Amino acid sequence: MQMLQCVKDLKSSEKSIELPASCPLGFSPSMVSQNFDSFVNAGGIGREYTSTVFATLREPKKLYKQNSKFDRGNGSIVGMYDTTGKDFQYIHAKESIGSDLALAAGSAIITAIAILIHTRSLMITLVGLLQICLSFPLAYFAYRLAAQLVFFPFLNFIGIFVAFALGADDLFVAVDKWKNARHDNRLASVEEVALVAIPDAASAMFLTSITTAGAFFATAICPIAPLKCFAIFCGLLIAFDYILCIALIVPVLCVYDKWTAGATSTCTQEDNRACESTRSDSCTLQQCCKRNRRDDQRSQNDNDDEKNEGKKEIFIRKVLSVFYNILHRLRWLLLIVSVGSAILGVIYIARNLKMPESSNVPVLRSIHEFARHEEMRQKLLYTLWGQKASSKGYMVWGLKAADTGDHTNPDTFTTLVLDETFDPSNSAAQQYLLEFCDKMFATYDFAKPTKNDYVCPMNRFDKWLKIQSTNSTSSVFRDNCANATHIPMTDKDFHPCFSSWAEEEGVSSVFSRNGIVTIIYIPYLQDLYLYSSYAELDTQWHLTEKWIKAEQRNAPAGVNKFYFSSFEYWWYDTN
Repeated sequence: MQMLQCVKDLKSSEKSIELPASCPLGFSPSMVSQNFDSFVNAGGIGREYTSTVFATLREPKKLYKQNSKFDRGNGSIVGMYDTTGKDFQYIHAKESIGSDLALAAGSAIITAIAILIHTRSLMITLVGLLQICLSFPLAYFAYRLAAQLVFFPFLNFIGIFVAFALGADDLFVAVDKWKNARHDNRLASVEEVALVAIPDAASAMFLTSITTAGAFFATAICPIAPLKCFAIFCGLLIAFDYILCIALIVPVLCVYDKWTAGATSTCTQEDNRACESTRSDSCTLQQCCKRNRRDDQRSQNDNDDEKNEGKKEIFIRKVLSVFYNILHRLRWLLLIVSVGSAILGVIYIARNLKMPESSNVPVLRSIHEFARHEEMRQKLLYTLWGQKASSKGYMVWGLKAADTGDHTNPDTFTTLVLDETFDPSNSAAQQYLLEFCDKMFATYDFAKPTKNDYVCPMNRFDKWLKIQSTNSTSSVFRDNCANATHIPMTDKDFHPCFSSWAEEEGVSSVFSRNGIVTIIYIPYLQDLYLYSSYAELDTQWHLTEKWIKAEQRNAPAGVNKFYFSSFEYWWYDTN
């Protein structure tokens, strides 16, 4: 019953990081679930959760490899394992890349079969696959060296499927344009067909490629690094797919056509002798021969072509013609319906789009063991206790709220950017900083002291001055403080005195350079935790920001550009 009382007291207590006195020795909130009291009152009927925390090696990969050997219970007891940092989830997610690449290989096989069926040419199929595969190293070359992007997120691997889809589409366009040109000019030479087909195919592929690549590149304005990098990489893949299609597929079509249809326009020796007497000086024997032969064949087949044109017409052209006629007839109606549907869809999605309830982003499917472990851990009393415990925020003077890191690489961080206007030495600034903590902690609900006996740097310094002025025991005071008795002190003595005091006392929240105080920060507790909902983060942010804006208007020059920061807002700006 002592444990039951402990759980009730912990759940009803105010936000605190200390366990109630009713908790037995050795009790940990990780031992029971948040509904432990209800479970006991119901006579132990229902589902209960517990966990055991034990020290492990610092190399989670070795532990992950042994995971399958751990006991998971049987029957009514089911055990699941992970580290407190969810290392098993992330390791498993990285290992899943191999299986995802197998899906990409399956995509390549399906694409190859589709190309082979459509073109009926093994040579075109192989070169088409080569074109698609070569787009990856070329796109990565431009991504890494030209665009100078270092971060390569897992999301970029989805570009494999984009490249196969768009690469095959370009190939189909080129092949169909060539087939149509050959169908309309059955007796033309390869060069003559190329003059018709290549510009037509290139322009059609360019329009589709530029619009798709443009859509991806436009997405690069997104400030979220993985999405920005994914958009740029996919845009490059599409661009190189187009370039390689022109460079590889078109020459292959010329060779393929020369092997097949091109032979019908080749002149024999008999054709050359018959043409010798009729050719003019403006053309060669071969050109004259081919022209006469084509004219003879055209006149011979004109009647048959007119009768059988409908039968010989390519099937896809028939389908497209019917489709085009329908679309052309209904074009205005379809335009109105499409625009109206798009507007209504955007309005509906915008009205129903909700912000995430938590910053805890799931990595695996909910049925996976590691995901179930995380779900179970969220139901432990330890999680509720952690949520009740406040996290730290910081009021900062002397720095600008700047981010000089690489915004496309989450592994890089900003360097400190000093606020050159920060000067706490004047009397008004000293007095303001002296009163700041009492005002913040006593008047507003968003901030609490980090400890019950916490004293802010300026208040601590003022107390030290009063002690040293009556009974000096410090050489720092005698050498730097000009017998100051309290805050405010003279402007010229403030920097050497305050910076020397902070160094002697080991005050970590005060930074000086060359005897000049450059940075001061004040930690405080806030009613948030890392996985707080967006609504909670948003409420706390605006409450704090509103108070700071009001204080900045009343603060004296030199200390009126402070701001607040906290690790708990790491995902807030992203959301």
